[in-house]
Amino acid sequence: RLIANDDDDPAFLRAIAAPRRGIGEASLKALGAIAAAKHVSLFEAAFTPEAEAAIGPRPRAELAAFCALVNDLGFRAGREPAGRLLAELVRKTGYADWLAATLDRKEAIAKSASVDDFVGWLSRKGESEGKNLLDLTQMIALVTMLESREDGAGAPDAVHLSTIHAAKGLEFAHVFLVGVEEGILPHREAVEAGNVDEERRLMYVGLTRAQRSVQLSYCRSRKRAGGKAACAPSRFLAELDQEEVRHAGAPLSADEAAQQRKTGSARLTALKALVAR
Repeated sequence: RLIANDDDDPAFLRAIAAPRRGIGEASLKALGAIAAAKHVSLFEAAFTPEAEAAIGPRPRAELAAFCALVNDLGFRAGREPAGRLLAELVRKTGYADWLAATLDRKEAIAKSASVDDFVGWLSRKGESEGKNLLDLTQMIALVTMLESREDGAGAPDAVHLSTIHAAKGLEFAHVFLVGVEEGILPHREAVEAGNVDEERRLMYVGLTRAQRSVQLSYCRSRKRAGGKAACAPSRFLAELDQEEVRHAGAPLSADEAAQQRKTGSARLTALKALVAR
């Protein structure tokens, strides 16, 4: 999962924890605080100057080696056979040795055989269907999500993709509105027809679907007709109460920075609880 998506924080923590890599609780807490302050994943936070300053030399070296392995396999995942990459991953992480050192002999042999069977299955499926590791990871994630929905587990935490029209009457803890730019919201045809007020109401509907937070984004440019066209932020963004808006990348106040440090620790604790289930 981490090779396919390095923004996957639970996968990052699972991979760090097993086999153990000499990266302790204090280092992970520091990394979690940096990730929260910068609004980035744990993996991305590992490459920041702040991480280099906050984490000791030995765990920093282990973290760098781990991230380098993930980067290398991720770079190759789209073009090399899945079975070969997974076999290399198991070998380079010393997973079989870790099982032998932490479990009794019978259980270690059984788990190691299960890993070998899984690698073999993915290898055969990749070859027969022409799928690489990224394709197979996405397929497994989709099957897992569908199975969890069928048995009623995990549904509240699922991501829902929807148009604003289809979301009317619904509420979500966190909402992400993408494409908040001129030509999309408000739509170009609505502007030309003089129906900007209707588009403004649609924007209001989108904003009010959120119970806790809403994040708005727009493109600076888009590819059109073989070229690149500049995009303008939606006029509706300027109509928002700016005291309630935080722009990505803006510096934090001292109080906000202190709160972010607390949030980082809480975030790491929550993620570890999720991983431990």
